[in-house]
Amino acid sequence: MIHRHLPSGRLLLALSFASLLFASPTLQARAADAVPDTGSVNQVRTKPNVKAWKKNRAAGKKARDEGEAQAAETFFRAALDEAQKFDATDYRLAASLQDLGALYAATENLSAAEPLLRRAATMRRQDPNFLAEAGCLIDFGTVCQKLGKNDEAEKAYLRAQEALELKLGLYHPYAVICMFHRAALYDDLKKDSLAEPLFKSVLLHCQTSVVGGGVMGTDTALFGGEAIPGPGFTPGGDNAARVIYRPNDACTLETLSRLGMLCARQNRLAEAESYFKQSLKMVENQAAKGSPSLEASLGRLVNVYLAQTNYAGAEAILKHSIRLQEKSLSPKHRNSFKPQATLASLYEKEQKIAEAEALHQHTVATAEKALGPDSDEAAETLLELARFYLAHGRYQEAEPLYRRLVARTEKYQGVGVALSPMLSDQAILYTKWGHDPELEAVYQRQIAIYEKMFGPNNKAVLKPLENYAALLHKKNRDSEAVLIEARVTGIQKAQAR
Repeated sequence: MIHRHLPSGRLLLALSFASLLFASPTLQARAADAVPDTGSVNQVRTKPNVKAWKKNRAAGKKARDEGEAQAAETFFRAALDEAQKFDATDYRLAASLQDLGALYAATENLSAAEPLLRRAATMRRQDPNFLAEAGCLIDFGTVCQKLGKNDEAEKAYLRAQEALELKLGLYHPYAVICMFHRAALYDDLKKDSLAEPLFKSVLLHCQTSVVGGGVMGTDTALFGGEAIPGPGFTPGGDNAARVIYRPNDACTLETLSRLGMLCARQNRLAEAESYFKQSLKMVENQAAKGSPSLEASLGRLVNVYLAQTNYAGAEAILKHSIRLQEKSLSPKHRNSFKPQATLASLYEKEQKIAEAEALHQHTVATAEKALGPDSDEAAETLLELARFYLAHGRYQEAEPLYRRLVARTEKYQGVGVALSPMLSDQAILYTKWGHDPELEAVYQRQIAIYEKMFGPNNKAVLKPLENYAALLHKKNRDSEAVLIEARVTGIQKAQAR
């Protein structure tokens, strides 16, 4: 079973490679000669209901596209049940296996996805619709890769690439996508000598527009009204179509980023910087400002500059990132404030303490104004400011901020482990500040929370109990301290059994 609802964008991004990286129109699967599925040959078959199969499959696609994963699963299962009544080599069975398998893969139910996609890929072998075969192989390879079955993933990607190159030619945009998947596999395995030349080849071929041939599916049992030329199609005779394959920006961006990281881990920092700058320029030119892809590109470039101790370069990029973020910040467009925290940390490293404080204060004000004073983002920025004051021994300024954070957490999350980071910081603050009464209250709260959440004899209670006993000794309340220490010993013995 999978989650009831996922944001539609997140679910679609996780689905098959065609929806992510193919810049051309979607080409659907059609009839194929396939290897019979041995588990289905001996089944007693009833007459299939083609209308029910089509209806459930269409409903599953609609639910999937709207992010309703559980509803999509229900419809795809119903379509698969109906498809099992078709002949074991029927393309509709392969299509339903792939529908459900790809959905499971998108929702990380990999153990359920793998056998479905394996069976579909077997049925698709030498499918006249080579695009359907390739798409199925990429889905199967992706799942195998996530499951650590890297040899099978490599074979699936290579088989998909060879099938496409045989029909469409070397370096066709679709074949380049398969090459990218294989390069990414090698990259994840840190096989740099195999990954780098493939990535460079991908980069060379995926940013050019290509006019090529395509084939429209015509079997009405599968396609119905789906066989409609999309943008870039110029239908020709005999079902042929002229297709304009646009530059594949998603593939290019990911390739640039991966090449940058590959060079960075080999300490080829100048090359890494060049790749990251190219990806940054591309994202800024084509992506929505403040998008996650932009933030990721900026972050990678900052990491390269920091590795080079090029603080001026890192500072410039971080300031640029913050400007872009604050332009788009709203309750409907939330963003983390990681660039601000990184820049403040950089200021401290450069001993620019006043600039760091001003940035923390500005970030708190920005978050509270744009997202509300009780938002999680505002609380995170307030915690950063409190910790800045704590680190610099400015306890009088830190204390009221921690009190605010504790009160907010209690209001929205109750008295529980969510308070732990603030209480730990308060314990440090009051210890260094020498405020023993407040410190005692913090220890008592920590003990009470851990006892409630984990039980009175859990090892999580040990540290605050030990700290409390030490404080009691310091205050010459030895008889109370001895009782606490006896309890600590009892818990330790119980844990050792």
